[in-house]
Amino acid sequence: MVMRPYEPQAPSPLDLHLRSFLEHLTTLPGGFAPATDGASLATACGVPAPFVDVLFTSAKTRGLIEPFQPRGARGRYRWRVSARGERWRTERASSA
Repeated sequence: MVMRPYEPQAPSPLDLHLRSFLEHLTTLPGGFAPATDGASLATACGVPAPFVDVLFTSAKTRGLIEPFQPRGARGRYRWRVSARGERWRTERASSA
């Protein structure tokens, strides 16, 4: 994976929801699997289930989450907040 230098990103209408998405993602010890965790994350974030796909795509595109392979996952990757995502989340929390 290519590491991009961290640069503050312009505000987006999704930012409020993305912050909530990332905060809830950090509570999943085994990481996030869109197909199996999408509905429960939607409930936790208070958004419709299809909107979680939008948030996931946005977070992935912006480098706020990264894939990883948990122990015993047998080739399946899950997603967690990246270092860039943690900086973004902290930056957004302090400006709120």
